[in-house]
Amino acid sequence: MGRKGGKRGGALPLRRAGDFQFSRVFISMQNSPAWLKLTGAQMRLYLRCQLWTYEAGARKEPNPQKFPRDRWTDGGNIRENDFYIDFGRVKACQLFNESNKTTFVRAKKQLIELGFIDCVVDGNKTGGRERSVFRLSERWKMYTENSNK
Repeated sequence: MGRKGGKRGGALPLRRAGDFQFSRVFISMQNSPAWLKLTGAQMRLYLRCQLWTYEAGARKEPNPQKFPRDRWTDGGNIRENDFYIDFGRVKACQLFNESNKTTFVRAKKQLIELGFIDCVVDGNKTGGRERSVFRLSERWKMYTENSNK
């Protein structure tokens, strides 16, 4: 039995309890082989990606510096809930600092490889002038211990 009118699948919703925001991580995700391969830093980065997805979908005013959909108004492959992940942004929210920049790069790559996020626009392939754009993914559900990715 599910909630009446509830949506199946899709991004995990961000919840509010008073002044506190929290993300939900379903038991099926916590028990998945992909989740069990993540380190603590990678899990924290994924939870922050959930927050950025929520912020992008709930924004009140356009902000091209913060939200990719406002930067690319012509549509294309960019969706409403897509987000940027760059070192400046994770440093600002105190997930990583200068001394562990390589840990951040590894964490981002691992989230992509295990299927938690997808790179929609690779900033490195656009001549280095654009920031990379990401979105949450559910490919982690298909990940197995024997996956080569």
